[in-house]
Amino acid sequence: MYAVTFPPKRQAFYWGLAIGCAGAGLTGLWQVYHLELERANGYTNAIQWGNVALLMATMLAIQLSVFWHEKNWMHRAGILFCIALGVEASILSASRGGWIALGAIIPLMGIFVFSYRRDLFKKFGLTIIVAAVLIAATNTHMLCDRFEKAQHEVSEYLQLSDKTRTSSSLGIRLEQYRTAVEMIKEKPFFGWGAREYLREMHQRVDDGRYAKSTRQFNFIHNEFIDLWVKTGIPGMLVQAFLYLYTLWIFWPTARRMKKREATPRLWREELALRLCGITLPVMYFVFGQSQHFFVHNIGIIAFTFFVIILWSTLSGLKDSEENISYG
Repeated sequence: MYAVTFPPKRQAFYWGLAIGCAGAGLTGLWQVYHLELERANGYTNAIQWGNVALLMATMLAIQLSVFWHEKNWMHRAGILFCIALGVEASILSASRGGWIALGAIIPLMGIFVFSYRRDLFKKFGLTIIVAAVLIAATNTHMLCDRFEKAQHEVSEYLQLSDKTRTSSSLGIRLEQYRTAVEMIKEKPFFGWGAREYLREMHQRVDDGRYAKSTRQFNFIHNEFIDLWVKTGIPGMLVQAFLYLYTLWIFWPTARRMKKREATPRLWREELALRLCGITLPVMYFVFGQSQHFFVHNIGIIAFTFFVIILWSTLSGLKDSEENISYG
């Protein structure tokens, strides 16, 4: 309520993203190349930290793209460098789920580019290809290691005759899914409840039915499976509603954008904010397929405050270009 009453300006969010991406990238470089950590973690969970860094980089790239022609070359270069640092933080964290999320958001942004600026569609595609090549070329060792490790872990788990012996990262996830499927079959509609699920899961592990490594987690590395086994179908529907409702309130429909046609700069302000708004639930949804973001503080805080900031900033847009200040 306070944020909507006293809404922040878009450029505050813009520069906040730039500083956040730069800070994340520099932290990642420090941790991996100076402290020699295997994965950058930002002093929290590596997966959540890397994915949030990638989310910030994506939002910043959207903001810069919308206002590209209003910026001089120094500004563009500086922000592109910040975006690169945000992406680098994600790569150094080795958060594979984040990379998959880009595969969902890039085509979606391509649809909007094609709809609003068809003349830039080819440039958009070329930019994505060049960026992908540069990222792959500068992080070949890290990327290859992670993909090879993923392939090995899945193959190893599938070949194990005794699944309870698995201890790899993806092996534990697959074992969790096996556990969840069997428990969901017993209580599919209303679930076991969080405490009862843990008690029952621990008991089954102790009985030798599932891998002991699954005991170290009180959640399943897939938010919808985790919600289904604990809260049943109603819990999954609530989570789906959260994503769909967030997507709906920010979606830049033709009707919403038509109201701003008379003021081109204001139209770009709204488009940039709305595109960032729909990026949030889309990327979070993909993140959640391999890691339950809403059981970690960083996941809850990032989603909540991004929605608050974006919605309050959007609601605070003035009807007159005279009142708009740009970053």
